[in-house]
Amino acid sequence: MTYTQRKRKALPSLLALFLAVSLLGPLASARAGVGELGYPLPDIGTDQIRGDGRIDDIRMEEREVVIGDRLYRFLTDTEYYTSTMGAGSIHLLLPGTSVGYITNPQGEILKIWLLE
Repeated sequence: MTYTQRKRKALPSLLALFLAVSLLGPLASARAGVGELGYPLPDIGTDQIRGDGRIDDIRMEEREVVIGDRLYRFLTDTEYYTSTMGAGSIHLLLPGTSVGYITNPQGEILKIWLLE
């Protein structure tokens, strides 16, 4: 087989690869877990819930927070972020603070961040 024949035979495979990458590229960004404003999204294929609201009360010793009259619990591996998605701390969360969060169905906060 000549070089030109091999090149012609490889062309459909290259076009298929380019098409697959072009079509699946947007899905990869959603899987990365970041939304249009830079805030986290629930993991794809899970029952995680995304919400936002104002902190009504926070009980650090009990690792609990009340947001919009609902009680949530912090896990030992809850991720805390600032409004610019930098590393945060539970100590930044105060009553009256607006936050976004991702929970599991048991009401445990997986990720929480400050809203501007």
